[in-house]
Amino acid sequence: MTGRRESIGRVDRGSAVTKESRLQALDHQIRQLQQRLVCLHRASTRYSWIRFGIFFASLLAAGLSLYFVGVWLSAVCLLVGGGLFGLAVYVHRQLNQSIRRHQIWSQIKSAHVARATLDWEAIPATFYHRPDADHPFEVDLDLVGQRSVHRLMDVAVSYEGSQRLRDWLTAPIPDPRQTRWRQQLVRELVPLHLLRDKLALNATVAMGSKRAWRSNQLLEWLERDMSGQSLRRWLILFSTLAVLNAGLFVANRLGLLPPWWQITWALYLGLWLIRSRVIDTVWDEAMAVEGALRQLHAVFRQLETFSYQQTPHLKAFCAPFLDRDHRPSRYVARITTMVAAMGFRANPVLRFVLNALVPWDYFFAYRLSQTRAGMAQHA
Repeated sequence: MTGRRESIGRVDRGSAVTKESRLQALDHQIRQLQQRLVCLHRASTRYSWIRFGIFFASLLAAGLSLYFVGVWLSAVCLLVGGGLFGLAVYVHRQLNQSIRRHQIWSQIKSAHVARATLDWEAIPATFYHRPDADHPFEVDLDLVGQRSVHRLMDVAVSYEGSQRLRDWLTAPIPDPRQTRWRQQLVRELVPLHLLRDKLALNATVAMGSKRAWRSNQLLEWLERDMSGQSLRRWLILFSTLAVLNAGLFVANRLGLLPPWWQITWALYLGLWLIRSRVIDTVWDEAMAVEGALRQLHAVFRQLETFSYQQTPHLKAFCAPFLDRDHRPSRYVARITTMVAAMGFRANPVLRFVLNALVPWDYFFAYRLSQTRAGMAQHA
């Protein structure tokens, strides 16, 4: 009995030493990050003055050149000054992005310290879930609430992720098979602190000014019927009319036919104006989703490029990210490209010219519906 107590005592002392060393390492990392932030803030301030100096100097040089030499030298001064100003703006933005990432990285490390020391006031507040008084043990075991197991473990950046953790903790009858599977995943994730922290960093950066993600927006978009078949039929009709317009126009210019192209072109434009509201709806929905997906691109790429050689269970869990033909980052790239192509519609003149010649909006709206269907199939 005495030997067993001594063994337990050694384990407790070893755990205490390990925890203390981890806290010391975290404190050291936080101090390094704070020192780095001071240097970055100084550099950012310098570039603010550099941008102002380049702007003022280029205007002054252009004015003096115009007065003493001529327009050509003034234009050269403005061109060179504009280039230097643009370069300074780019570097300044990169610095500010680095400041933002270092601030978030420091907050993540500080949150680790707060959780390890049960400093409830310093633990970041994510999503508050009111304890269910009717639950058989949720309140008694402090599973949910301000000072609860859920808050201690909750590092989710989406409401749905936080809710799923609560469901796992409060399940009245846990599934033993699922519990063992999660335990295996946790064992593999425990030593991968850099992977976990980088995922949190990228997800928080992607979140931007929002307090939290609402992933239901993406799921609703994937489940929504974009009427792909209807878009396809209208695309075929508009494409046929566009080809007919071009053929009749060429025939008229060659003197082979009367100006019949004016009739078909008027029909084409009339149908396009009538159906433009459909494209407006598709565009608005795609813009909202594309922004969220583009911001999450770093998270997707991290999961797609991570080496899972020593983590077989984690590899099986992340299998959708390893499918070369259906990687999430590829779908994000396609959607970004199509939304960018449809972005010409923000210019009314350019939008009219493009769609007056070819069914530009309908082509990319149809391609977008195909991409959405592919994502929904593998979601």
